Amino acid sequence: MTIAIAVCLSDGALLISDGLRVNPIQNNRVLSTDARKISAISSSMAAIELGVSQGTSLALRAVNRTVLDHAGTVSTIVSEIDRATHFGWNVLLSSLGEDIDRNHPSIKVALVFGGYVPVFSQGGLIGGSLYHIDGHDETLIRTQENHIIVLGGEGQNAQSRYKELAQSEMNSLSSQGVGVRDNVVDAFIRAATITWRRYFKFF
Repeated sequence: MTIAIAVCLSDGALLISDGLRVNPIQNNRVLSTDARKISAISSSMAAIELGVSQGTSLALRAVNRTVLDHAGTVSTIVSEIDRATHFGWNVLLSSLGEDIDRNHPSIKVALVFGGYVPVFSQGGLIGGSLYHIDGHDETLIRTQENHIIVLGGEGQNAQSRYKELAQSEMNSLSSQGVGVRDNVVDAFIRAATITWRRYFKFF
């Protein structure tokens, strides 16, 4: 199971993803361990694909970069990314064969996104849009520094485990009196590495 992590920074966002692609219909047969899942969706934003690649790739291509580049509100950004994610999901759903279990937890289309948005005083924005067989989860949006969004890895409780590890890493920096940006970013990446190695059998 892939997880996608977004961390809001004062001047942008940190997006973290593994490179794993598996075929859940074939008992999670590993297709690739170095897939590129992070793509630019505007001049200052990027997104992580999560779910069935046929749907997520369509969602990425459907994002209107011009809309995001000129967005003046959070709702405009959310609406555009939700629209693209929904499009990818609908096309995927219509293409699934009758032998595919639509209730399988991996049958979903999600984009976890983030970047620098000048209209916000602090600049950073992260979010997550997710569609699955039961509908559309409420889109997650965070604009406060060091806030985190994690999607995926539900079976391994990855969301809470990553956040606990990230908090531990940040507490360690605070106790050392270290707050340099590179150290903060490294702390979030270390927490992700530990999460994957500790809880996911593929790493």
